Amino acid sequence: MMKKMRFIIPEDFPKEVYEAYKRRQEIWENIRNIKNKNILNNFFEEK
Repeated sequence: MMKKMRFIIPEDFPKEVYEAYKRRQEIWENIRNIKNKNILNNFFEEK
């Protein structure tokens, strides 16, 4: 299990950059979930 990375935001951090970072994280989570589903589906189809 990978540990979630803590993203520390300084007070003067640009909001757009943080939003973009969060969006990227969400996209990666989605990709990971899709990959895991595909792996599971392939695994069950082979049996």
